[in-house]
Amino acid sequence: LLRSIPAIWSVAMLSTIIMALAGCTGSRPNKHFVVAIDRSASTDPIRPELCHRFYELVDRAAARKDRLSLWAFDNKPVMIWGPRVPQGTETFNSIMYREFLKAPGRRMTRPAVLLREIVNQTYQNTETEPIAICVLTDGDSEIASDELLLIEVGSELASKPHITLSVIGIKPENRTMWQKAFSRMGNRFNLAGLEEAEQEIEEISRAL
Repeated sequence: LLRSIPAIWSVAMLSTIIMALAGCTGSRPNKHFVVAIDRSASTDPIRPELCHRFYELVDRAAARKDRLSLWAFDNKPVMIWGPRVPQGTETFNSIMYREFLKAPGRRMTRPAVLLREIVNQTYQNTETEPIAICVLTDGDSEIASDELLLIEVGSELASKPHITLSVIGIKPENRTMWQKAFSRMGNRFNLAGLEEAEQEIEEISRAL
């Protein structure tokens, strides 16, 4: 019996170590990337760049086995893919061409309506899954009353610590409006012009 005690201890200790290692490797919860691309006419000159940045996010989601949703928006939003884990960028080639590159830009941009719809559809069934919203846009909002809706959504997101919001491609003259609406999110909210896009995408991948 005495001889068996060290062996029992060894098995118990080994089991503990294996469980601890499993907890370390599996402790990172899967993230949900919610990406929206502006297809209004004002983004015609920069839309190829916005689509390129989308592909970078797809690469990261696929590598991490994270879920991804793709939205398009102009005067109204629509979810056109997901949420599911992407297998690679090739999945989106025909979608990018059909929805964002081939079709002419549409009139009017209403990002507040987009974010309201994303909040309504994406978060009603989860309060814990880390969610990274990334809006690829120049930041235009062409309905003055929509600014109040942006502030409303910003207040709601401020109370949800598992959600981040990044706006990539924003024009300098639109920063103040967005900052006013979402400043209560603190460092979970970021604005980036196209020249800052690569750095912001790296930060999105590390966040949460």
